[in-house]
Amino acid sequence: GGNGTRSSNPPRRQPSPVGSGARHLDREGGRRGQSAQAETIERNGSKRPNGGVELRLSEDFDLSLELQREGFAVTPERRIELQMERLRSRPVFGILENKLLTHSLLRHLGAPTQEIAYGALASARLGEWPAYSAAQLRAALGKAHGWRRGAVLKPATDGGNVGTVLLSGFGALENGSLIYRVDRHDGQRWRRLRWSTEAALSHAAQHLGASAPAGRWAQSYMHRGMLLQARYDCARGECKPGELRRQHGLSCGGRGTGCILEVKAHVVFGRLSCIIVEQVPVAFNVSLYATVSDTGVVDCAESDGAIAEARGAENGATPFSCLHFARIVQPQLPALAELAQRLASVYLADWFRLDVFVGHPRLGMRVNEVTYPSHVRDTCALRHWLRQYRTLRLRPTSGRDILARLQRILGVDNATFMLGASG
Repeated sequence: GGNGTRSSNPPRRQPSPVGSGARHLDREGGRRGQSAQAETIERNGSKRPNGGVELRLSEDFDLSLELQREGFAVTPERRIELQMERLRSRPVFGILENKLLTHSLLRHLGAPTQEIAYGALASARLGEWPAYSAAQLRAALGKAHGWRRGAVLKPATDGGNVGTVLLSGFGALENGSLIYRVDRHDGQRWRRLRWSTEAALSHAAQHLGASAPAGRWAQSYMHRGMLLQARYDCARGECKPGELRRQHGLSCGGRGTGCILEVKAHVVFGRLSCIIVEQVPVAFNVSLYATVSDTGVVDCAESDGAIAEARGAENGATPFSCLHFARIVQPQLPALAELAQRLASVYLADWFRLDVFVGHPRLGMRVNEVTYPSHVRDTCALRHWLRQYRTLRLRPTSGRDILARLQRILGVDNATFMLGASG
């Protein structure tokens, strides 16, 4: 939600089945968490003589006054409400919540991303992204038709899989129009369809128009767009069970089934806080829920859906469990923590969610998106966030200055950005 994942509640806590693996995570998480915190302080703030920490925080993110008025006693729902007020009114979120502009920023930071074959905005060029052309998208769809791993067509300013379709080439009509096998989420589950190129173009036009579903977020500085991107998936002949067993120590299904994961990490004042892990393509009721505390302790629990699915596991595949977190996600935590800190330093942000794909033996970790505020009702990250607001000494920093710096990095014209928003 909120241009992020679907609204969902954290899964019920369960004892970790990982055993010694969980204790190993505790020790490793402690070292890495403390390192990330030290680096954040070094870059964004400074130590006070009395041992306190002063941290720079953008005025566009700063909710100190609101939280003080409410006695730092806010529910997950109230956290979302307060942050949505900022999302709707502050220009910086027109960048953070735009997948095209964020892609440019991530490449500037040297982060691993998936190739975008075509990306464009509804009205006018911003930075490297031009105004939309149906002819150019048609040409890009033609190239993507032959991609072995498939493609993703999705809006630049929406989330929760709204408008996201997974495409793979599937022949052609007699008139020459290409056909795609399409997987599309209907709010409950993924459904299989067949589309022509014309159907894909019609879908894009729907999400670029004035009545696009993304308008429900009422974001003042939204610039609607569309992108066609390489899919993070295993092609035929890739991700063979033996290869994945050697790399992850797990038995995975054909073409990596069960071992291609999306990691959704809440980042609190530059530190990884709480993490949701889901299999790709996502089933929102089947997840892992891992916690990185202030002391660096990591634990893990499975959702009820994951436990139920594990009972029915077949074909010798390792049931989806916290063992997947230990073997696939945990080795990526240092790189994920470093990227989270760098993004927080650019935005001087107190909170966002960083989503990455992991598990592919050749692609490694790739960023999917950055989103704010995240509609996942995460009580763990909420406690961490409130505790930081109570204990840190925050130095407000001009949101205008941060926006101007981002625009310079991205080559975005301020007048076009401020006056040409389509939200």
